[in-house]
Parts: sequence; C-alpha cells; structure tokens
Amino acid sequence: MLKLAGSLMVVGGLGWIGWSLALELRRKTVLLRALIGSLERMEREVAVRLTPLPTLCLLLSQEAPSPLDRFCALCGEKREEPFEAGWEAAAQLLRQSL
Repeated sequence: MLKLAGSLMVVGGLGWIGWSLALELRRKTVLLRALIGSLERMEREVAVRLTPLPTLCLLLSQEAPSPLDRFCALCGEKREEPFEAGWEAAAQLLRQSL
C-alpha cells in the first residue's frame, strides 16, 4: 500500500510538472503570436500610411496584450536617444518576461 501511494505521488508530481511546463509554453506561444501580429501591422502601417515608428508603437501599445503593451509603449516614448536604442531596451525587457 505504501508503494502504491509513493508511486501515485511520483506520477502526480511529474504530471503537475508537465502540465505547468505546457502552460508556460502556451503563454510564450500566445505572446510570440501577438508580437508577430504587431510587427505585421507595423509593416502595413509604415508601407501604406508612412506612420512614424514612435507614434505607431504608442498606437500598438493600446491594443497589445500585457507584456507586449509595455514593449510597444517603451519603444514609442519620446527621448533624446535614437529609436534603435529604445527598441533594444524594450526587447531586453520582453526577453526577461519570456
């Protein structure tokens, strides 16, 4: 009986670990799909309307899901440094949230 309880605990623990890893992968997949969608929208906006990138990033930050909205808002902030530096800083924050 003790062996059965121990084996059930091992199987249950491994099942829980597998379930939590699958949940984490699903969250990352949703975030990456949202990022791809935002980048595709950026491409269309720049090609058709010639929207400036900081303005476009602020627009996207209003529609994006949670970690991605901070990424877009940080990219769209007005600052003295070039847009590329803001993009790199925002990308670092997004990588940490993954």
